[in-house]
Amino acid sequence: MVPDLRHTFITGMRRAGVPRTVTMSVTGHAIKDMNERYDTVEDWEKLEGVEKLRAYRNSVRHSVSFDPSKERQPIDSAI
Repeated sequence: MVPDLRHTFITGMRRAGVPRTVTMSVTGHAIKDMNERYDTVEDWEKLEGVEKLRAYRNSVRHSVSFDPSKERQPIDSAI
């Protein structure tokens, strides 16, 4: 039963956005491997992570414009 509580607690802390170092301090885990053992990542979290990456890439793509007329010259040709 205790390992189940650790899984629930550590997973909940990660989902809440608590830094891993804080969670490790609260649980008394001195090494990252022990903390990761009790952290469970669900399929919906993986999908959410991929969606966040897609949204980030779209925001970067739309915030950066490319003007070929202002393209930098290679370093060798500038000398």
